[in-house]
Amino acid sequence: MKIKVAALILGLTIFIFPSQTALAAYTENWEIKDFKAEISPDQYGSIKVNEQITADFTNESHRGIERSIPTEYTNGKKTPIDFLESDQWSNYIYSENGYKKLQLTTHDDSQLTGEATFNINYTAQDTVLFQAETEELYWNINGSEWPVATDNVEATIKLPPNLDQSQLKFICFTGVYGAETENCEYELNADSV
Repeated sequence: MKIKVAALILGLTIFIFPSQTALAAYTENWEIKDFKAEISPDQYGSIKVNEQITADFTNESHRGIERSIPTEYTNGKKTPIDFLESDQWSNYIYSENGYKKLQLTTHDDSQLTGEATFNINYTAQDTVLFQAETEELYWNINGSEWPVATDNVEATIKLPPNLDQSQLKFICFTGVYGAETENCEYELNADSV
């Protein structure tokens, strides 16, 4: 993605990965009904992410959710994550096995038994790959570490101003981690995808 300020825009490739964990790996009976993300890249290669996750605990009560975002990749790349805490839920943030994890739970440890919405805001650094002729944004929208299925995943990627949209290329993969199925729809608007 040519995000550099005052740089000639030669090309932009956006890879987004709304994924599902393999069915055999689902270990719990609650559901994610809706997962919406808004992603705003900056000129330094970082992204600001706002997620709205609607979970349904009707079939299995819980105190909340845990969001896991990879910070270390098999190619050695590291992506530091900075969470902005939420006042609506109790927050516990920790790192484990190459992931930054955020637990959002009820303040009084009560069990949720219906639908609940969780808003998560964070910054991920070094997510844009700056190359000779293009810049590429690679991002797994909803992750692959959920113990349940996700019914719907939507993402909006904010585009830098004055971007030559004729140079944009989009690739979106769906399914389990590593899948190359492209079961996605996208719409290009004046300032977002």
